[in-house]
Amino acid sequence: DALLNQIGNPSPMHLAYAEDLLARLPSVWIEAAREPSGARAVVYLLAMAPEDPTRRRQFSLLQDAADVGVQAEVERLAGGIDEIAAEMRLPLLEICLGSLRQLSGKQYKLFKANFALLIELDKKVNLLEWSMQKLVFHHLDDVFEANRRRSLGKGTLQQNKGSIEILLSIIARATSQEDSTPEEAFRVGAEALGLNGEPLDAAGISFEQLNGALDNLTKLKPLLKPRLLKACVATIQNDKAIKPLECELLRAVAAIIDCPVPPFVANTL
Repeated sequence: DALLNQIGNPSPMHLAYAEDLLARLPSVWIEAAREPSGARAVVYLLAMAPEDPTRRRQFSLLQDAADVGVQAEVERLAGGIDEIAAEMRLPLLEICLGSLRQLSGKQYKLFKANFALLIELDKKVNLLEWSMQKLVFHHLDDVFEANRRRSLGKGTLQQNKGSIEILLSIIARATSQEDSTPEEAFRVGAEALGLNGEPLDAAGISFEQLNGALDNLTKLKPLLKPRLLKACVATIQNDKAIKPLECELLRAVAAIIDCPVPPFVANTL
């Protein structure tokens, strides 16, 4: 219930936390995120592998394929990537979105193609990285691809049972369950929605399937989306704990299904 109360209703505590988070973001990254070339560089860097040799191949790709101004920003910012903590990534991406909407259609097409190539080179994208990527293109495709215009959702939980099972299975497997099993965590989340079933084999779920599931869940009836998020919280929190990375994953999923929640503050869930 605490989560439901936070949707669209940030408290003074949330606002103070958000201000503190922005204050801790390196100013050079905020400045970059506020203009189109820098914003593309920020998104590229957040998607890049943390270690060589994959990272070197990704830099080489951008040297050949990215716009000159963007590559210059990548090189300028690259040395500071370790300063961007997990909880800073989503706020930084949200700043980038406004700048990226200013791209031309041609620039956006190149940006999206380069991004896909970076991911192909990595091969080790984790769930948080995937959710951040999904968030960026979920919002920008609506701007640059006319056929992606969305209407008010009309889907029910039962109609989207398969997509819900994919999402909860992935969350149950990917999040830390110190005093619980992924199977138990999944069942708790499913029961919160009045659904029965067993978790899917997360290893057999591709990012393409997960993308499709999230696309379907954006079409849920608006009043069902908070219930879905509550089920995600129940899944993550089945071990009686919720960690910063799990909070950011949850916030990213919430933003993707167009039901954003403010930053999670300790003891507010």
